Amino acid sequence: MLIDWFTVIAQGINFLILAWLLKRFLYGPIIEGMKKRQQQLANEHAAAEAMRTEAELREQELSLKHDELMQKSEAMLTQMRNDVEQERINLLNETKKEIKTRHLEWQKALEHEQAKLSELLRARMAEKIIQTTNKVLRDLADEDLNSIAILRFFNSLPNSSRISDICGPVTIRTGFPLYEEAIARIKERLFNLNPKSAEVKTTVDTTLGFGITMLVGDVKWEWNLISYLDEMERAIFEELPKTKAEL
Repeated sequence: MLIDWFTVIAQGINFLILAWLLKRFLYGPIIEGMKKRQQQLANEHAAAEAMRTEAELREQELSLKHDELMQKSEAMLTQMRNDVEQERINLLNETKKEIKTRHLEWQKALEHEQAKLSELLRARMAEKIIQTTNKVLRDLADEDLNSIAILRFFNSLPNSSRISDICGPVTIRTGFPLYEEAIARIKERLFNLNPKSAEVKTTVDTTLGFGITMLVGDVKWEWNLISYLDEMERAIFEELPKTKAEL
């Protein structure tokens, strides 16, 4: 089969345009939103620092109060000194605890946002890869390639008793019209599997795309590009949580 270089080059250009559009309209807004979220978290961190500064100012005020109390009686001074010192320690401990808590919350929120963004990007990239693969294969597929795939499908069918025991007509739906040679080989294969399948009807269903559906009685066998890509997409999205856990 000759390769249509014009089609291949056109698909390459389409892929580059798709990558640019993804960067311009998908990833750009997401990253911008992430930056805004990081700025918000930074503002919260700055607020925590302001609380620490306020606590330091309060500590200075307590020190001045301590100096004033020094002028009073020794007993009261000793008691007040102990009270002020204990209050200072408690205040510093609470402030340090608050700052640590805010910092941990900020760090966890940032990690959570980064993980969400990473997961979203992986999911969007997987989705776009599946869509692009589907489009490229649809554009490159023709009747010859479709016939070869269908013949391989029939050659891979086992000598199943489900086929050999079924009587009645056989209906075959494909995404492209089949050549006479392909139809003859299909009938030969079906006859080997089920000599009672005298009537074989072939129809074209363009919604199948690259693939085949075979009905024998109320039993159906099928393989097509859409189902294959759906299966691959499910496998990719099943692996995403595992990949996230490993990271």
